[in-house]
Amino acid sequence: MIKCLVLSLSLLATSAFGDTYEVEPKYRGGGNMLKFWLMVGNLSNEGTSVVIGKGGCTSACTLFLLAEKVCVHPDTVFEFHGPTGMKAKPFLLFGLQPPNNGLTTQEHKNTVDFLANAYNLRWPGLGDWFLKKASGKYGYAVSKVKGIALHTSFNVPLCH
Repeated sequence: MIKCLVLSLSLLATSAFGDTYEVEPKYRGGGNMLKFWLMVGNLSNEGTSVVIGKGGCTSACTLFLLAEKVCVHPDTVFEFHGPTGMKAKPFLLFGLQPPNNGLTTQEHKNTVDFLANAYNLRWPGLGDWFLKKASGKYGYAVSKVKGIALHTSFNVPLCH
């Protein structure tokens, strides 16, 4: 009983003080880019180490790569694609592709440039890769890269 209490308190202390954050499965499939951007900013401001463990990391989940302290599992598959606007949702439900994926031309350009710059600032070359390989893909079309490739190509640390 005491061992369980001590273990519970140490886990609580770790999460409460933000030492390490393992990306939860509910965030692995992506979501609202602004929500992820704010979460990554908060984790970085708290000095929290972000662990992107084995499994998948799709869409907005890839923004966790921008955390100040981050590591990736070598076998994790990261799936990148271009930005999606809310206007695209009805089209995507029927397998149709809206122009600029539901964004105005300027919104699309601004978002792609923002993401490419953010990736390049954190991991030089990753934003250029994003522009060439992923920024024009939408919906279920993605560009995949494993954690080991992020490590060897862009020096993203591997988790131990």
